Amino acid sequence: MKMRPLTMSDDGHAVVYLGDDERGEHLYKFVSKNKYQEGNNEANRQLLEEGTLYVAKFAMHEDKLEGEGQWLELTYGKNGLTKENGFNSQAEVMIFARRARNSCWRNNNG
Repeated sequence: MKMRPLTMSDDGHAVVYLGDDERGEHLYKFVSKNKYQEGNNEANRQLLEEGTLYVAKFAMHEDKLEGEGQWLELTYGKNGLTKENGFNSQAEVMIFARRARNSCWRNNNG
């Protein structure tokens, strides 16, 4: 199987998959805000400047991964990523992505 860390979604957004190599860590997905524009190299070079980061949450049954999951959005103000939970901005969510993941999972039923 070939690894394809950067790909384009069907609707033209750049998508990057990232893995955290620490034991017990996470799989992330970044989706660009803007879409690929045929022949517009200047705009396309900026595709990874803005977008949304997600963390994977996989289904567990009797301590075994079942191959199902969902992508949870790591955006300030969503999924428990708020001042009340120790995040003051989107920058803090990005800098402390591991901690954000934990907060996000707690706010999405563990």
